[in-house]
Amino acid sequence: MADDHSELIAGLVAITGCEHDAALTLLEATDWSLDAAVNLHFASAEATGGQDGASASGAAAAGGGSGGDEVRAPLPTKVDRLYGNMSDVRMLAAASAAQYGINGQPKVVQPVDVFRDFKAESAEGTENGPGGGSGGSGLSQLFKPPKDLLFEGGFDMAKMRASQEGKWLLLNLQSNSEFDSHRLNRDTWGNDALKELVRGMFLFFQENESTPDGHKLVSMYKAARLPAILVLDPISGANLYSRSGFIDAEKLLEDLVPFMDHGPTDPGAGMMAHQMGLKRKVQESAASAAAPPGTSGGALSEEEQLNMAIAMSMQAAGRGGAGGAGSGDVGPPELDDLDEAAIWEQICAKEAAEAAATAAGASAGTSARVSGTAAPT
Repeated sequence: MADDHSELIAGLVAITGCEHDAALTLLEATDWSLDAAVNLHFASAEATGGQDGASASGAAAAGGGSGGDEVRAPLPTKVDRLYGNMSDVRMLAAASAAQYGINGQPKVVQPVDVFRDFKAESAEGTENGPGGGSGGSGLSQLFKPPKDLLFEGGFDMAKMRASQEGKWLLLNLQSNSEFDSHRLNRDTWGNDALKELVRGMFLFFQENESTPDGHKLVSMYKAARLPAILVLDPISGANLYSRSGFIDAEKLLEDLVPFMDHGPTDPGAGMMAHQMGLKRKVQESAASAAAPPGTSGGALSEEEQLNMAIAMSMQAAGRGGAGGAGSGDVGPPELDDLDEAAIWEQICAKEAAEAAATAAGASAGTSARVSGTAAPT
């Protein structure tokens, strides 16, 4: 029996590398079962953090320890996820795919057709049968964009194409929440005469504010109110004409006539751009100024602005030509011959004089009321 125990001890020492006393203790604790002693040795080594096999086995089986130098146990292994729960990772992936798409490119938000009639389209498609053409009907067709005029492409491509063809860039910024945008599609852009003018001298580009490009254009050109119609120089991107809100086709035709004289690449385009800028300043100043005495309060209409500019120009021409030859009739000057800088100075002087007169009248009225209410002592 002693020989058997010696063989078991020697086998345990050979397998585990523990000392003789520790092997004896392990075998006695496991009722001389070699397999159980081996398992107990390795289990005790893990529990004590990787100490020496002999000391670990002795401590586990008999509560004792070796007298050798102590070795620091290795740091425990830690397993964790970088992004927390897998559900959070899936939510981040879904949000990224919804915003940028699978290929990582930003997704283009398509404008919503608020007048689209799905029921009518479904009924018409059923009547036409498979493969039958559907022309559409109802409000969606009534307020649809003028696709026969629109440039199919981005804003930068539209500028490049307009520059190559020598045309002005006609920009229309729209909003689905503004009914005037849909009125422009129905009443203005559907006019045949306006279509001919646009096809000849302009490259028409329409964008909705709900798209990323539309939002950028609204901020770039400071379109405070939508819809907005702008005429841009495709070479420099400068804004030469702007109009907010609804405008009928006849009035827009009149506003676009000056652009028929020169293209953006013509030598006279720079002078025309300068004149258009001065006219914009005149219109903005006249719109913000009060009406002259004798008229109802409020901003001047465009017709009143034009009449005032022509009258000022004729007065200046009459003063300059006094004493000159010729008694013939002098007709109203052409708009292109007007001195916009002089008109601008005269308008500013007139506004200052009216403001001074208003202030003087208010001061005189206050003095009269004060003197009238004073009682004699």
